[in-house]
Amino acid sequence: MKNKDRYILIAVIVLIVLNIFSWGLLWINDSLQKREASSPKNEAAFSRTNNFLTQKLKFSDSQVAEFRKMQKQHFTKMHKFEQQYKLLRDEYVALAVSPGYNSLAADSLFHEMGRINSLIQKANWSHFRAIYELCNENQKQEFRKLILNLNKRHKRDRHNSSFPTPR
Repeated sequence: MKNKDRYILIAVIVLIVLNIFSWGLLWINDSLQKREASSPKNEAAFSRTNNFLTQKLKFSDSQVAEFRKMQKQHFTKMHKFEQQYKLLRDEYVALAVSPGYNSLAADSLFHEMGRINSLIQKANWSHFRAIYELCNENQKQEFRKLILNLNKRHKRDRHNSSFPTPR
């Protein structure tokens, strides 16, 4: 009986330590999200994209105004998707380290994460299409070149970083 009590005591201590560790992770994650939301990093990225495309495509003033409006709407939508994805990922992490791991619940979370990722990809490509539609014929040709070059670079980068090459 003493041996059984010892195992129970060890299990309780381990669970308490895990609980404290989980609360610490939640607290750190929350403070990082607050700091990230208040940082001008997103605004800087927004500004860089704005300047690059508007200069490269030589947008008129009216095109720049419409482009900025589209960008703000797009980034707002992306932020919502990212928040949903983060919540699902956090929920999965909590499930993965819980004693009552349920593979059906995990599969459901993965399915939902995949759905949101699909919505993100679709929204990005719809946004690119909207920018394309904003362009005049000369700008459309330049935009095609930019997108095709970015896609080639992305393929090359993805191929080079996917798997280490054997030596």
